[in-house]
Amino acid sequence: MVDKKDRKILELLKKDARVSFTEIAKVLRVSEATVRKRVRQLEENHVILGYSTRMDRSKLGYNTVAY
Repeated sequence: MVDKKDRKILELLKKDARVSFTEIAKVLRVSEATVRKRVRQLEENHVILGYSTRMDRSKLGYNTVAY
């Protein structure tokens, strides 16, 4: 079950998937170990399905637009 702290963790990760567990722990006022454990549980329970990277395709040389 996802509780209020889990939802806050998910909110912070959604804004920035690279946010550190230390920073999340400061916001939630819990230990880093607690955050690490909760994130691992969210991953194991398939609440967090993965992480991704968004890229600016034009900076990679992909300037073509097709319709």
